[in-house]
Amino acid sequence: MIPAIVATLIQQGLSLLGNAVLAKGQDVIEQKLGISLDKEIATPEGLIELKKLEFQHQEFLITAAQEDRRIDIARETQADANTANARGMNEKIQDSPNASWLAKNASYCIDFFVVASTTLLVALLFWKIIPDDNQNLAYLALGSMLTMCGQILNFHRGSSARSATKDVTIQALSKGAK
Repeated sequence: MIPAIVATLIQQGLSLLGNAVLAKGQDVIEQKLGISLDKEIATPEGLIELKKLEFQHQEFLITAAQEDRRIDIARETQADANTANARGMNEKIQDSPNASWLAKNASYCIDFFVVASTTLLVALLFWKIIPDDNQNLAYLALGSMLTMCGQILNFHRGSSARSATKDVTIQALSKGAK
């Protein structure tokens, strides 16, 4: 969730400052700029002062946002590597002549159970078979199950759209860092 101060800064045309607050935290930015954002944003004069400070400390604010994006990219890269390792492990099990039927098929059975259960729950909700006093719980369960189905499809059918944009983001950050 985006803090209210960040949303207000961005609405006031102070997106560089807002992104830095999001990346580093309000306390760090206030200490660096020597101001109280809450006080400054409350008046037109304060907004003018913030615009001046944003311009004066532009390099620091950009660097703060870039560091945050680098951390995000590192997390995404690690998540992609974890998925690749899991797929590789699955390939080794499938190719192994010594692996049992259970070793080769347990994960697929679990995946089938999750997808079938999700489909059944959707059908029960669609045909209004679940009593009204349990529908909120059923929708909550459905949300969790749909998330699991998404992870199953992501594992078996390929990565998400976020990976397609990752390379572009990495290139943009590397150009900005030079």
